[in-house]
Amino acid sequence: MYTIEFFLREVVLLRGMKGHRVGWCCTYLPVEIIEAGGLLPQRLVPEGGGPKDDALLDPNFCPYIRRVAGALMEGKESPDGLVLMNTCDGMRRLFDAITHYLPSLPVFLLDVPRKRDEAALLYFYEGLKELIAWLQETFSVKIREEDLREAIKGANTTRKILRKLWSKRGIKASNLFAAIRRGFSLPREEFNRLLKERLRRPPEHLEGRPILMTGSLLEATSLIRYVEEMGGEVIALDLCTGGRMVEEVPQEENLLLSLARAYLRKPPCARMAPSTERLELLEGLIERERPEGLIYYASKFCDPYLFEAPLVRDLCGKRGIPFLLIEGEYTGQVTGGMKTRVQAFLELGR
Repeated sequence: MYTIEFFLREVVLLRGMKGHRVGWCCTYLPVEIIEAGGLLPQRLVPEGGGPKDDALLDPNFCPYIRRVAGALMEGKESPDGLVLMNTCDGMRRLFDAITHYLPSLPVFLLDVPRKRDEAALLYFYEGLKELIAWLQETFSVKIREEDLREAIKGANTTRKILRKLWSKRGIKASNLFAAIRRGFSLPREEFNRLLKERLRRPPEHLEGRPILMTGSLLEATSLIRYVEEMGGEVIALDLCTGGRMVEEVPQEENLLLSLARAYLRKPPCARMAPSTERLELLEGLIERERPEGLIYYASKFCDPYLFEAPLVRDLCGKRGIPFLLIEGEYTGQVTGGMKTRVQAFLELGR
């Protein structure tokens, strides 16, 4: 027998599917703006490896950016529009490649300041205005203040539930990461429903050596699961695909300015300046969570994170915490070399 909840769920899914899908790649994008227009934001995290990965961009580019380009060319990712962020040279070249080779795909490049002061905030605010104008013109939608307020409310609910899940310490990091990743392609209401269901489940049995994971974009749960299988417990995630998110967007009078402030001043990634702010954040995480090891994950050829890695290693040395750098090739697989290094790392201090 079908329940009312079932029909409500189907309505939510259908409503999400009717709207145009807008692809995105970076956590500095306020997805509430897209949702306020009745559009469905979908984060592009394609499965690793494809024949066209090296067709558009140099093989020495970030493997994630090459995979996104390949997936778009192969039709494995088929958004109705795309919003990219001017966060690194690779992303700028991805924008160039798409506008040249896929001219029928609408794409917008949003500039994100590297600084987070008042001047940078106002600059980002003006960029969000341009994004709204582009979305309205491209998809023939109207982004109204009341819709933006509702979108912010829904996104704040997501953040509140995720904070509860982390604070419960009754869910494996791999399972929480998988839930977040799944939410990248779901309508907001459906994602919040799934997270609430996860919150109601009995706590999982957790034990192991406490590990903090930080770095850039981790595309799959496989590395986290392997750490757990080898006797580690990932107690904190500070990654572009999990953990490093906006705490909350206040419902202020100027909603767009509130969004700009919350996103620009969320926990920073490695491309933000000054680097001392991110190191202070990591030091605070270490102080609060008391990990017995830190795993730093960076994609190959990702200059911002590979440049930052020695600074984080020095921080760990100062705090007496073992440090492990892992460079990924965006395959979603834990290679034999990774397994050997993770096993040796987890044996330290035993």
